[in-house]
Amino acid sequence: MAVKRSNIKHVFYHLRKNGYNKAQREMVKSLPGVMNKVHQLIRDKMAELKKSDMTGNYINSFGIALYRNGQFVACATTNDIEGEEPYQVTLASGDIFQKGRSRYDGSFQKKTFKAPEGSMRRILANEEVVRWLRRYRPRVSKSQESLAYRIVTVVDYAKMLGGNKVLLQLADDVEGRGGDIREFRFA
Repeated sequence: MAVKRSNIKHVFYHLRKNGYNKAQREMVKSLPGVMNKVHQLIRDKMAELKKSDMTGNYINSFGIALYRNGQFVACATTNDIEGEEPYQVTLASGDIFQKGRSRYDGSFQKKTFKAPEGSMRRILANEEVVRWLRRYRPRVSKSQESLAYRIVTVVDYAKMLGGNKVLLQLADDVEGRGGDIREFRFA
């Protein structure tokens, strides 16, 4: 008995679809683990640079999202790992953080800090991460099924606090385990 070509295509279509569905479930499960790794790398880098977080926006400014065919599926943020939200918005041009004021890490501000000119607008980083990841989806070929991660940090001062080194260290770690990192972006 001959099998129709259309039946074979149908079988392979469902096999491929089921494979992508399983891969998507596994990748969604991996998001908290990746964020936990990012969180630890951030803590280590801040300690190495002898930096800390005034408002909680830096530590809460990292996120990773999974996309299927360019559509947002799920995300995790360092806020999910940290468990605490920033206690105020980021400082913008001219804002002042007074000496003696309590900082996010529990210490007290040693000098009055004035945000430099050209600093970003006032945001709560953990909210901006999710907004950014939902809004800026990766470009994909419409002819192929695809799964993609995007990892970002959304505060403009992340490089100064070692954020670029955190993302590069994560890339090295992922690639050392046989993974492939194509792109990191500072939002």
